[in-house]
Amino acid sequence: MQKWTTLILLFLLFTGSYNAKAQGGAGRHMEEAPPYQPPKEVKRSGFRQILSKVNVGISTGYGQTMYRQDLSGYSVFKKGDTQFLVPAGSITAGRVNRSYTNWLNAPQDRSDVIPMETDLILAGDTTQFNLSGRGQSLPLNLDFHINLADRFKIGAGLTAEIHSIKDLEYNQWGNLLGTYSSDVRSAFLLRYYGMFGVRFTRWYFWDFTADARIGKKNYMSQFDKSLLSDGLYYNFGCLIEHHYSEYFRLTLRPSVEWSAYNMELPASGESVTTQTPAFFFQAGISLNYPRLPRCPINACHAQLEHVHQGKEFRGQPIYRWQNPKYGQNDPELMRNKKRSKDDTQQRLQYKKKRRRGFFSWW
Repeated sequence: MQKWTTLILLFLLFTGSYNAKAQGGAGRHMEEAPPYQPPKEVKRSGFRQILSKVNVGISTGYGQTMYRQDLSGYSVFKKGDTQFLVPAGSITAGRVNRSYTNWLNAPQDRSDVIPMETDLILAGDTTQFNLSGRGQSLPLNLDFHINLADRFKIGAGLTAEIHSIKDLEYNQWGNLLGTYSSDVRSAFLLRYYGMFGVRFTRWYFWDFTADARIGKKNYMSQFDKSLLSDGLYYNFGCLIEHHYSEYFRLTLRPSVEWSAYNMELPASGESVTTQTPAFFFQAGISLNYPRLPRCPINACHAQLEHVHQGKEFRGQPIYRWQNPKYGQNDPELMRNKKRSKDDTQQRLQYKKKRRRGFFSWW
């Protein structure tokens, strides 16, 4: 009996030591770090990196321009339905020595006009005689700018504008003179400007930026540019951007503007100043060129930015977030959308038909 007991104890001691060695070896093997693999170099286009920093904005909208001319010291000579602007000192002994038509946009010297007894000549008050009215405009804007420190915007732009002008009214003797109608009803002009803006607040996916656009107008039609001289115009507004992704935004921009131009009266040495303040409301989109190209593999369903054969690609279109969090691009599950669509179709299919009465046949 003692012999068998001794053999069993020796067997247990041998098997226990063997299992301990095996477990220790396995533990050491699991704790060992995997062999070092150098990171693969990801290829990126430097041209895309630079181009993605430029924002391109396209917008259109509506604007109204106020016209106001100070005619202090001038007189107005009306012959039939035609009105003539007469500079001070140009009326002697009942004769008009010099007068002008279309002085709003293209003054024409009409010194050959002789007033008759039935014609009307009214001299304006030296401090209160003015002409005012308004016009409408449809602008189409294109701008380029870059963001600095995620707060400042700096850039330039171009605006093409179709402008219409209504009749202007006198503040004196309107019942006798009527309204002033120039020979221009619509005009086309271009604007060139530089811009600067500062973002003053951010609320979720909305950015609010106070910006200024300072530039020059170029009257392309209906205005005599040889007689016109103007300075810079100043446009101040609030740019509101709603971000749909890193590369796509919807924009709204209300703004006000101050500008003026002088129209020289030929051979008189005088000019008429026209003040043209305006306000605009424009809406559009703002885009960035994508930093990465779209993944060309149709079978790839990666949603985030990823790498194929050493090249980096994006998995989303430009109007979606490129590295979305869970549910960010699709807040509602696709199965719930399908279920809602099926339920709607089922309700329409089993909707009770309204019973027709006697008068429904008429």
